[in-house]
Amino acid sequence: MPKVVISAFKRVKQFPNAGLESRNGKLWCKFCDEEVAFERKSTIDSHLKAAKHAKKKESLDKALMNQPLINAT
Repeated sequence: MPKVVISAFKRVKQFPNAGLESRNGKLWCKFCDEEVAFERKSTIDSHLKAAKHAKKKESLDKALMNQPLINAT
């Protein structure tokens, strides 16, 4: 049975709101600013569960929540 390789773009679709994006055919974590191997789902799951990822995601979420809104009037 041949291996089916899923593209980085499809992995982004599989993990919505996880902070992943496809850059030049590679999978990147926006929070950690690092490349994530996308060939195996378990590798992505491990990255998303890592303490480093959770901490960076939380700090970025807090920064965005504390950002003042600009009223255009």
